[in-house]
Amino acid sequence: MAEPHVISALRDKRAELDGELRQTEKRIIQLRADLENIDGALRVFDPSLAPRTIRPKLKRRPPTHFPRGQFSRTVLDTLRRAEAPMTARDIATQIASDYRLGRVLI
Repeated sequence: MAEPHVISALRDKRAELDGELRQTEKRIIQLRADLENIDGALRVFDPSLAPRTIRPKLKRRPPTHFPRGQFSRTVLDTLRRAEAPMTARDIATQIASDYRLGRVLI
């Protein structure tokens, strides 16, 4: 028989994932409806336009750890504090440690 705390944790995680999935499915339905509305508006203004030929564009979020120009300053500060020459991996590991970014994959 499985441990009660394991079952409880798995139930909680499943409930969390199911809630996230349902929320995401609602968002997908809304996005599809929005796309259909925009496609209809495009057809009104240009009936010859095929909306599916418009390439999708992914909106990327800017990095949150370092404001613009701050990362190069952080690298230089790391090098200034170093007592010996550092490799790129050493610099990345030190910055990840300083900013609690997790594991470095270089």
